[in-house]
Amino acid sequence: MLVKLRCEKFSAHISKEHTISFHEGLNVVCGDDKGSNAIGKSTFLLIIDFVFGGNSYTKLAKDIMENIGVHTFYFEFLFDGDSYFYSRSTDTPNQVAMCTSKYEVINTITVGEYQEELAQQYRIDCAPLRFAEISEHFFRIYIRDNTSARLPMRFKNEKIATSVDIILQLMNAYDASLALKNAEEHLGFKAGQDVKVKEKNYVEQIARNETTMALLQTRLDNLVANNPETQINMLEDISDQERSQMLEASTKLRETARVLDRTKAQMAAISSDRNIASKEYAEEFSALEQFFPHCNVKLFEDIEHFHKRINQMLQMKIQAEMNQLQILAAYYEKEFQRTKEKLQENKLAQRYAERILHQCISISLQIDKLNRENEDLRIEKDRYDKILEMRQELEDLYHAQAKRMAAVADDVNRAMYDINEQVTAGTEQPPHLTIKEDKEISFSTPNNTSEGTSFKNLVIYDLAMFLLTPIPILIHDSNILRNIDNVQFPRVLDAYTKIGKQVFIAFDRIESTPEEARKIIRDHQIVALADGKELFGRSWSKTKTTNRKK
Repeated sequence: MLVKLRCEKFSAHISKEHTISFHEGLNVVCGDDKGSNAIGKSTFLLIIDFVFGGNSYTKLAKDIMENIGVHTFYFEFLFDGDSYFYSRSTDTPNQVAMCTSKYEVINTITVGEYQEELAQQYRIDCAPLRFAEISEHFFRIYIRDNTSARLPMRFKNEKIATSVDIILQLMNAYDASLALKNAEEHLGFKAGQDVKVKEKNYVEQIARNETTMALLQTRLDNLVANNPETQINMLEDISDQERSQMLEASTKLRETARVLDRTKAQMAAISSDRNIASKEYAEEFSALEQFFPHCNVKLFEDIEHFHKRINQMLQMKIQAEMNQLQILAAYYEKEFQRTKEKLQENKLAQRYAERILHQCISISLQIDKLNRENEDLRIEKDRYDKILEMRQELEDLYHAQAKRMAAVADDVNRAMYDINEQVTAGTEQPPHLTIKEDKEISFSTPNNTSEGTSFKNLVIYDLAMFLLTPIPILIHDSNILRNIDNVQFPRVLDAYTKIGKQVFIAFDRIESTPEEARKIIRDHQIVALADGKELFGRSWSKTKTTNRKK
């Protein structure tokens, strides 16, 4: 518990040592009977928040920072019989100093580390809930804008689902919600969400991509084929005139090459025939006479002579034909070279090759992109297939969460019922909390929507949560308490005293309350403030004329 708080800037009328000591239960910051403003009631509650690691004091109370300047708070906690000493300054609000009993600095830690240490000392084990989130919801100070009575469990404009999660974490009932949240994040799918349409779309898209890739592959195959006409006809983004020029040049080049090849083949065939026709057989006839001495070799020689004459005539004819073919070959060779040179001169061949290369690259990139898209689609499809398989598991987790939320609401409602019986003496219905399956909240008193009842419900809700959870302290500003019915107010104060934890409240116009309430307030008063007895000894919001009159 918080035991003492000292600041050299505190007014001497509060304490000569500028030190305030605290009670184990209720601690009251009292204002005067005129209800004077700007005397430091809410400021003191902000300081308590600052002591517990909050940052509203330095961020929201800018007038104090400007008029008081840099100041340091020294404070003592008591846990299990041991004292712990700390200090925190307004010029280094992100740090807290760990101190000796004489407030000599031992070590400096961050505010986050300090709040973690407080959480350990107060035995707050509500992970993943942070200490700062507790203070946001239950350190209710007017300037922090967290005193709305309609939905007291909601801090400012946070999502209702977040408010529910904080209740569950405080009640150590967040396990089902955490399991559901992790499963949904892992699967990318929320319980109750329909995925059949998505799965069908994936299958259709994959099929469309496969068809497109097949068409693109056919175009690519045609572009890289050896048939120039096919390649040219597959080219895109060229004019009809340019396409016609490319086709004409390609056809002429191909036809010239074909004729040249045919001519060279004929020349090779004639050359072979000429070699066969020039062979002589005279020596073979002489050898024949050795085996057949009576044969007429002269007759064979005459025949051979005749053959030679015929061969000479054939050789002449072959040579003439060869000469003609050589002339044709030379012509077509020149024509082939001339056509190639013409293509190179007008850069038609270069444009043709560049077009082919560009479109091959473009089509290949399209195919690669569709392949990657299909891979991603198959991964997503597999994920949603898994989701369909785990649909029942998600539904089970969803219903488990709903049961946990309903059980928590029942526990809170029972506690609020008991506190309401104490506060209203059983004359009014208690507030009722409903947490729906979709994490929506309903909080009201049946047949009673008055402002006083709303603020009474806020107090009852806070006390119920204070009783059921490890919330370390409770802070209620005067704008909450002054709206509570005068008959019920003493019972509210009595409930504060019996809760078993430290409660800090601000209140003024004490003489207008019942005697029972005045006695409780006096017994638990820690600071008395009034016009002329401000927390820091002066009020900078007053005009000089007003100060002179006083």
